[in-house]
Amino acid sequence: MSSSRQPGPTQVPALVGVCPARTPGSLGRNDQSDPNVISLQGDTCGPTGINDYQPAQLSVSTPSFSVAPANLTVSKNPSDSPSLLTSSGSAPLIGVGAGAVARIPVPGTDLFIELKPRGWTPPAGSTSAIFIQDSEGKSHLRLDYGYNPKTDSVDYHWNQEGTFKEFGISNHTSAGSFGETLYTSAKYFKIGGRVLLVIGIALDTYSIVQAKKRWRQVLRVSAGWAGAQAGCEIGGEVGAGLGTPEAPGLGTIIGGFAGCLIGGTAGSLGASWAAGVAYDWVEETYFEPVPPLSGAPPMSIGQ
Repeated sequence: MSSSRQPGPTQVPALVGVCPARTPGSLGRNDQSDPNVISLQGDTCGPTGINDYQPAQLSVSTPSFSVAPANLTVSKNPSDSPSLLTSSGSAPLIGVGAGAVARIPVPGTDLFIELKPRGWTPPAGSTSAIFIQDSEGKSHLRLDYGYNPKTDSVDYHWNQEGTFKEFGISNHTSAGSFGETLYTSAKYFKIGGRVLLVIGIALDTYSIVQAKKRWRQVLRVSAGWAGAQAGCEIGGEVGAGLGTPEAPGLGTIIGGFAGCLIGGTAGSLGASWAAGVAYDWVEETYFEPVPPLSGAPPMSIGQ
């Protein structure tokens, strides 16, 4: 046994008046876990019975601290460590929010999925929430809520003009309960997505101000926004193409926005990361001139 235990036949007597390393009660009171107490040393190294019987020594308990591994660099200035904002900016936010303002192409047509109307709208605003329309809004399929002359009631239904060939949905076709869910979700997403974009602008501005390499962050932020838009449109087009054969109209919209969210987030994060890597590569790449031979004049290109 070591000197951390009570003196016995096989042990060296402990110092009188000094607390043992271990006390009968909870750790942390009058033992080595108490930073305010001087105590005997703890168990000695090695299995019990080997290298024991050491003379009693004093041990002062001090607050513990961690040492960084040798292969890590410890920053002397806390501001040297990049924060979450300066490292990623608002890429995830704008990746999601891009769908609120994007024009998602529908494959094989000149139509786009949007959350705002094009062309003429009533003075009080459109009663529709989602639009599959051309650039002028003349040809369209829109999810509407209002009076439906076909059912002679107020409900959720499709209004269409010039798009029956693409989707096979006639004018004033009822959209049912699923159309109601999609209509409500689109209303909330239109507002929430734009709020995310406003927050993204604020976060990106802050990240540029706080960044140590300001031009690097400007490049990353710009690339992130461009990547979000491109990713949303590409991913949305793929999603719309997959959803249309399954459920023309509803499937087109759901697939388009699902692909937009995935593609926009991936495009924003990927473009921002790639821009940072490219900046670092350009900044750190340099060419070291070859030193001239002793006694010889320096050589230049063209000699």
